[in-house]
Amino acid sequence: MKKIITLIMAFLVCAAMAVPAFASTSDTRITGFSVNVYSYHRLTPRTKDDSSAVYFYYRDGKRDHIRARALGGSAQNGSMNNCTVSGGTRVNYVTCHNGNKYSIHSFINEDGYRWATLSFSCPNLFGETMSGEWSPDSANSYKDATP
Repeated sequence: MKKIITLIMAFLVCAAMAVPAFASTSDTRITGFSVNVYSYHRLTPRTKDDSSAVYFYYRDGKRDHIRARALGGSAQNGSMNNCTVSGGTRVNYVTCHNGNKYSIHSFINEDGYRWATLSFSCPNLFGETMSGEWSPDSANSYKDATP
């Protein structure tokens, strides 16, 4: 009987290890998103499944760079809090340059939030639009976005 219980336990441990982890790494396209000089406008939030960085590709825009924030929240349509981190320290925003792919680090998952989004502002230009792509969980490592 002990052998059967041991075999069952070993099977359950192996089965638990074989379950894949699903992260939100599929890219969402950003097209014609309006960026404001005075406030941060956010993208539609998506679920965040792990503590990986948020992926962002600033594909195109008139400005050389924009400011970005990684926001976390408890509900998709609820309030969102700035969880952006650079070098292990919370920051107000990071700078992302046109044509580059970034890892935007955050404490979204660590702060217990289930939803993530990015918000943007553009210094010295009102009503700028930009395009690119993002995902709440990064499948790869890219250039770290810094202030």
